[in-house]
Amino acid sequence: MSLPTSEQMDQFSLLQKEERITAENFQAYLQNPNNFHGAFPIVYNQAIGLAPMIERAAGWEHSELIRRKIAEYETPVQRTGVRSVMVRVEPSLVGESGKDVFERTKLKVPGFANAQDLAEFVHAYPYVVRKFLSGWTLAINEDSQWWCADIGISVLCATVPGASTRFELRNFQKPLDTIGGILVLC
Repeated sequence: MSLPTSEQMDQFSLLQKEERITAENFQAYLQNPNNFHGAFPIVYNQAIGLAPMIERAAGWEHSELIRRKIAEYETPVQRTGVRSVMVRVEPSLVGESGKDVFERTKLKVPGFANAQDLAEFVHAYPYVVRKFLSGWTLAINEDSQWWCADIGISVLCATVPGASTRFELRNFQKPLDTIGGILVLC
């Protein structure tokens, strides 16, 4: 085994300062430091369903409204089995929509996280979402989109502005007024 290069150590230092390396994803960094993008592992049972996962991440009082809103529209594909993936937040810029970020990143990532991935990510790593302050993290996978007559194509998004966690459906094509991001697969 060779020693890390000075470039790898500089990259490690930068990732650590940006809080992209944590105790949870440090092993992934060690396994492949040249292709590490601040990914976080999530593992969950997909059969639990989206509404209970949102409730677990946000608490009943903060999830009741979104659960009712999602129930009004056709639920995306129901999944079964244990899902284990690595995810990270791809930052968006003020004025970019979820669709803009999708177009900008679709060739650079293996795929996009779904709504259940987002709920589990927020439950496991609320401090990562909190870094965006009032920004939103979106799940834009095609099978996690809803058609809402009042706002168009909508995706689940989450924010952790302080001690509480909030989920809502947001228009996929509307520009974001804060810096946030989309959850992507690694």
